[in-house]
Amino acid sequence: MAASAGKRIARHMARSVAAWLCGLYDSDRAVVEATQNALRHVFATPEKIQNIRKAYQQPILEYCRDAVDKESPTTLSDERTVSADDAQAKYSRVMSACIALLGSLLANLASAELAKFQPDYDTLLGDKKLWDFASHHDVAIRRSLHRLLKTYLTKQPEAATANLETISKAYLAVALNSDQTGSAYEYLEALIQLTTTHPTVWTEHYKSKTAVDRRLRQFLKKGSQFGPQEYWTRLVALFRALPAAVLPSQGPDAAELLHALHAGIAGKSESKYSQDAAYTAYFDILALVNARLPAGDRENFVHDMVLPIISHYLRPSSETSQWTIPSNASLLLAKALAVDGVSGALATQWPRYAKQLVDDIKTSAPEQSKDFER
Repeated sequence: MAASAGKRIARHMARSVAAWLCGLYDSDRAVVEATQNALRHVFATPEKIQNIRKAYQQPILEYCRDAVDKESPTTLSDERTVSADDAQAKYSRVMSACIALLGSLLANLASAELAKFQPDYDTLLGDKKLWDFASHHDVAIRRSLHRLLKTYLTKQPEAATANLETISKAYLAVALNSDQTGSAYEYLEALIQLTTTHPTVWTEHYKSKTAVDRRLRQFLKKGSQFGPQEYWTRLVALFRALPAAVLPSQGPDAAELLHALHAGIAGKSESKYSQDAAYTAYFDILALVNARLPAGDRENFVHDMVLPIISHYLRPSSETSQWTIPSNASLLLAKALAVDGVSGALATQWPRYAKQLVDDIKTSAPEQSKDFER
């Protein structure tokens, strides 16, 4: 219709352009390809498609705002003819596409163009309902929102400052303890950028009855939630960006944090292929936390959080199997020994380890055995 009507379609585009562009971000690959082909057929160059975003910013923003504020699975589908699962799937597709479309405006338009409708952006991006999607049960919606947050922080840092309390509530007070399976890596990347640019989201802008350090431990206990190996590298980056007030300054609190981290690493969501990266992150975070502790607390801390790993490596036991480390143990143990205080703690335990080894030899090959001399 648009190709046939030519320029005459322009006055009708405001009512359809947002839904059309949403097709670019649909979860169905066939929809995306059909949308791309249709747009190329009518708007032959990337510049012309960019001009659509410029010309119809306001109707696009209204469409996205209405979707966030007014739509639900029951408004988008007729429950008399559509099953609850299909209605929820449709709602998820619509919401994730709308959030992605909003992100595309921020990412592709110049600041001068965005400024023309800044009040509209402020209204939508200050909406609590929008940021609550950070912990939505649908993975596509969560991924779209995590990407939007990164774009928002990059393109509109001053505007984001006005919404830090709302974002902190959604991303820290709630989402840290939510199921992020399938979106954990994107969530972590968004957290890193949020923490790096606005560390106060963890402190003065954090408003919740649950302390933020407890929320952090709950997040760590979940592990990578089937995320890629890179998740663990980026987790270290998050810890390096955290405000000092969030990290433990006493031995018992530090041990509680590391126990939560270890529980996540040893959990069922971790594949054997990510264990090396996970334990590398464990020792990096342990060293970072250990460096903040008083000298008197470090000995007990490394004794509780490092020596069990070495003990199990030297003398494996089913009772200490939770401390099993992967095949490249020598490299990981070398990293552990580099942590301040570990060498000293190990020196005090070494005679015991040696005696255990001698006793094990005597047990397996007593003096009357033909293998004793060997």
